Amino acid sequence: MSVFGVDFGNLNSTVAITRRGGVDIVTNEVSKRETTTIVSFVDNERFIGEQGVDRYVRNAQNTVFLLKRFVGMHMDDPSLEAERRFLTCNIKGDKNGRLMFGVNYCGSMTYFYPEQVLAMLLQRLRLYVNAAATSDAKVPVEVRDCVLTVPCYYTSEQRRLMLQACEIAGLHCLSLVNDTTAAGIDYGIFRGSSLAEAEEEAQVVGILDIGYGTTIFAIAKFWRGHLKILGRSFDRHLGTRDLDYELLKYMAEEVKRKYNVDVTTNKRASLRLLQACERLKYLLSGNQVAQLNVENIMDIDINIPSFQRSTFEELSVPLMERFKNVVRRGFEVSGVPPEKFHSIEMIGGGCRIPMFKRATEELLGRPPSFTLNASETAARGAAITAAIFSPTFKVREFVVSELPTYPVKLGYYMDNAQSTSVVPFLPDVNKVVTVLGEKDHFPKLLEITIKRRGGFKLYAFYDFEHPFVKNNMPLEEFIIGEWEVGKPPRDSASTEVRVRVHLLANGLLHVESAVSIEIYEVEEPAKEEPAKEAAATDAKDAEAKKPEDGEGSTEKAPEKKMVKKQKQRRIELTVTPRLDVIGLPGDMVLLFQKQEAEMNERDVLFTRTRDSKNELESYILDNRPRIADGGILAEFLTKEQQTMFIQLCNEYENWLYEDGADADLNAYEGRVKILRDIADAANARRMNLEDYFLARW
Repeated sequence: MSVFGVDFGNLNSTVAITRRGGVDIVTNEVSKRETTTIVSFVDNERFIGEQGVDRYVRNAQNTVFLLKRFVGMHMDDPSLEAERRFLTCNIKGDKNGRLMFGVNYCGSMTYFYPEQVLAMLLQRLRLYVNAAATSDAKVPVEVRDCVLTVPCYYTSEQRRLMLQACEIAGLHCLSLVNDTTAAGIDYGIFRGSSLAEAEEEAQVVGILDIGYGTTIFAIAKFWRGHLKILGRSFDRHLGTRDLDYELLKYMAEEVKRKYNVDVTTNKRASLRLLQACERLKYLLSGNQVAQLNVENIMDIDINIPSFQRSTFEELSVPLMERFKNVVRRGFEVSGVPPEKFHSIEMIGGGCRIPMFKRATEELLGRPPSFTLNASETAARGAAITAAIFSPTFKVREFVVSELPTYPVKLGYYMDNAQSTSVVPFLPDVNKVVTVLGEKDHFPKLLEITIKRRGGFKLYAFYDFEHPFVKNNMPLEEFIIGEWEVGKPPRDSASTEVRVRVHLLANGLLHVESAVSIEIYEVEEPAKEEPAKEAAATDAKDAEAKKPEDGEGSTEKAPEKKMVKKQKQRRIELTVTPRLDVIGLPGDMVLLFQKQEAEMNERDVLFTRTRDSKNELESYILDNRPRIADGGILAEFLTKEQQTMFIQLCNEYENWLYEDGADADLNAYEGRVKILRDIADAANARRMNLEDYFLARW
């Protein structure tokens, strides 16, 4: 049995599989260890991952790229404007304002939610995992259990949508893990022997992830078997793609000056130049000077023979200042000065760029560390997390204490509260309890006592007074959960309800149960004082020793004194969550599951049809000369069979390039079978003859 982890990135996604032999990175169909996060729609087919890269430029209007940026996004999201410069396909909002991608698919404009497109990518990644987990081709293995990485700033809405994308893809997501935390797990779990035993002596290590679209700096404390996040800072709109865009603007001006052509007026030309700038960035990471060449772009050949790294770094000065601010904020929020750090581990695609290394060294006071695999560490950490959550694996104990990005509160209506409302967007709430503060760690289980009689509603929401929540989150995303707590099954005078709240490792909040504490009275015999009890016992013994004088005594024994005592019992209450607060409605998820299965079947049919067509063409080209006069199989067929085979080959070849160019699977398979029946028989006779002569020899 295997489980796998997916590092879901803006540019590339990496998959790691955990099995008995350890943790391995899964390669795709072209043997790459990273798969481009892209889906391209052409006619009736979907081209996912590496297949989509080849069609990106010439089919940009039907290609979805940078998928991670759009999960859970609404059309009124302020960050959408920053993303439009990288968008190539159409977008629109649904009736609730949720963003959808518009592509030409199956002959019409079709709109998909980002979560649907993510499910398509996950379905493809799962095929790679199944292939890696299958040791015997006759017994294919299906792997469903997985863990996905997400950015630390993803909201509960976005995390719920990630889980639903897994449902649509037919996967069982065991948990979600923050990408920098996943890298921390990969760092800490294999260094157990070198880490301190006690928390007081723990190492403080920074995980600095410079990705394609985001920069995140996480500060963590490591001791044996433990990882504790101390603080985080991030810039959601700072990544290596911003360096590409600065190069694009500079080169567009150079081309306009040198060739009198404005490439920004042509979307396809801009994409090609952007790709060339990305290659130039890679070259400048290892060289002081590089050249840029792009052939046949708007009828010209662009040639910039010499571009200096120093010029590139001058263009990037504002971006580098933002990067330094991220690192400085990380030092500040964690409360750990640079000299107290054991090291800063740099990961992500940007860690290879010299100016990021220099800036980190300048702020830390010593060179950063590169002991983690920059591209694969998060995927490995996710796969290890999947093994920890899976009941089929036995993994050494490793405790992760996460830190929230957004504080979370619970609100409800309290009968005897003085105020009418303390939450502007929840007028029925007059009592608020903090369940996850800025410095609290999770996962954890809380029991909250609520003074309330009868049924009531319970709301979970982000702290609307927190600066980041107030400035970066629309009002409709504040509420992250709503539950209806039922009434006790019988009338009760109880005013106390205890609610168990579980803050899960995936960053979501779950109300597990609610019980009403009922106080009732019972009568019990009063307990006598110790001295009186001893005297009563002595009198009883003396009475027992008296001789019998005939008739017994008619005196009655004294009655026991009864007293009233209060006791309590727990009455289980129903807890009904409102499922449409965050994420997609359940019926939509079921519909998308069905649609994904249908699209997947269509893709499989197209692949089989294309393979069968290629097989027919190659079979004709391979076997026609072998059966023609002078061929090695000619003597093993009658003249009539030989003539018929050649005629069929010529007929099928003409048909392939004319009417049969878009035939169905059965048409190709039927023709291959007819040719095989003739050629395979001739080949069998030839093999038998060779075996006969070998035996005679």
